[in-house]
Amino acid sequence: TIDEANAAIANCLKHPCSECPDKGHNWLIDSLDTDDRINMMRKAAEKEIELLEKVNRADKGNKKNVIRLMRTFTYRGHLCLVFECMWDNLRVALKKYTKDKGMSLQAVKAYTKQLLIALRHIHKCNIIHADVKPDNILVAADGTAKLSDFDVSKDTATRTLAARTTTMAGVGGTLGYAAPEV
Repeated sequence: TIDEANAAIANCLKHPCSECPDKGHNWLIDSLDTDDRINMMRKAAEKEIELLEKVNRADKGNKKNVIRLMRTFTYRGHLCLVFECMWDNLRVALKKYTKDKGMSLQAVKAYTKQLLIALRHIHKCNIIHADVKPDNILVAADGTAKLSDFDVSKDTATRTLAARTTTMAGVGGTLGYAAPEV
């Protein structure tokens, strides 16, 4: 469970080791079941890890507005991905702070600029995200927005697809956010 994974990473952060970056910070942990029944999901998760590592390696200064994958580990048969801590996703932030009335033009410009920086960066890395939506844009407490959730992303350099959701005509993504031609 996520609680067990959180306990494992919390324990790891208490005991210094070379694999634990930035001790003392909070982390966002995603746990993916690795049972044999869903081996395909594990392969997709491993491909997502590979894509995130590629994108993160190309952003040494952490300035390209893409979520940072801090580390991965397996705990009780679960593949756990540890990300930098983010406050919420853009959809929740909009509901919580704008009372469903939308955000200011200044905020729209700021988030758009950050998202375009992220998209330009991943495209330079030959990656197509394929699922850009408010739920996949995470916001930090300081207002920084970062693109996340690369589970249906495609590496155009290797033509590999990390898909663990239903695809539309071979293209990953969320149907409600798909381009009309898909």
